[in-house]
Amino acid sequence: MSEKSGETKKSTKQIIIETAFSFFLEPRYHDFSMNELAAKVGISKAAIYRHFSSKDALLLEMEEHFFDLTALRTAAILNEKNESLVHFAKLIEFFDEHKEFINYSIIQFSRRKDFGRQLGEAMKKRGIKDLSFFFIEPSSSKDLRFSFSRSFYIALSMIFFIKLREISAKQNPAQKIAPSGEFGKKLVEFLHGGLESSVKEGDILFPQKIDSERMKELDEICKIQKDTFPEENPIFCAIAKVSCGCGIGGVTLEKVAETLGMAKSSLYFYFDNKLDMFKSLIERELSLLEEFVRENFAEAKNFSEFAWILLRSNLEFFMTRKSIIPSLSWFLQGVTENPFETQGREISNIWEKRMGGKVLRPDLGFFIKPQWITTWLGCISMALSIVAQNHSLSKEEAFEMLSFVFDFLEFGTK
Repeated sequence: MSEKSGETKKSTKQIIIETAFSFFLEPRYHDFSMNELAAKVGISKAAIYRHFSSKDALLLEMEEHFFDLTALRTAAILNEKNESLVHFAKLIEFFDEHKEFINYSIIQFSRRKDFGRQLGEAMKKRGIKDLSFFFIEPSSSKDLRFSFSRSFYIALSMIFFIKLREISAKQNPAQKIAPSGEFGKKLVEFLHGGLESSVKEGDILFPQKIDSERMKELDEICKIQKDTFPEENPIFCAIAKVSCGCGIGGVTLEKVAETLGMAKSSLYFYFDNKLDMFKSLIERELSLLEEFVRENFAEAKNFSEFAWILLRSNLEFFMTRKSIIPSLSWFLQGVTENPFETQGREISNIWEKRMGGKVLRPDLGFFIKPQWITTWLGCISMALSIVAQNHSLSKEEAFEMLSFVFDFLEFGTK
């Protein structure tokens, strides 16, 4: 590697890899092409193929780059001999500095059933013995599902609030945002102590313990009676089938039409493009979900019951209508910049009004809109439904994990 003006000059290969990752700074609804990459780097496509024999070879190098940087930062964090909470705060700083890794991780975990295992193996190979930062594979063991649920909740919440902090800064440029290091510490403290330690007693968000009998009543309320629900949309079912082989980013109108046994011109009659197809179909599903949960929310006596009803109803819906699950990674990349926030804002306004205009607690160093609390809960149930499908968990196992997550949310991971 050559030196210029006292600085290390990046190789063309490094520039190509980093530029490829830059596509993940924004939500990706389709895979980037080599033509797009060449244009963004400012070289010819042929020049890219001098460094990578194929796109698959590039994707493999990108994965190794992700593993290398993650292991390097994790090793540096662990070598500081701090408490585990400080370690997690440092890891939050790392992902805050590399936001492109967030959407990349969401897509990989959504698309590949074994990505969690591969990540763990890659860290071990690179000398990381403490894997508490990373996903372990859920299994039939309740203890392992508990550990997995804890890792899942921390990782999902970490990703959500990093993205939310950026969105909040864009929407409210005049507000004072806590710097990355302070934000990391605040977020870790919140996740460690839960709402119980982060809000004052008497606050709308302060946890109210739900006894076992009441929980049974709420669970019964959240059950879907299949005979009262319309059948799943055949186009959505086709999208789910196509995405099994290539991920949601590889879905095209042509592939969907072929799966349905129809001419692609028939789909173009209804939709202008793939994004239009996704939006139209998802809006229909969300309308159905909205109607379902709106009725359930009426039974909530406090915010804790509202939170459980939202989590349980969403997971029940997604696991009953599994054709929508492959599309959920699309939501998780966008967080609040997606139709789910609109759905959450409409159906939970009674609770958001009680929260007030801005939620000042928990204090994460930036303003949190009330509807973002709802969206956070929605993202948890979305991500958990993806995990359940990828690891072939039964409904009972998925709901068990949801109960673990609910306890972490209310009372912390401590």
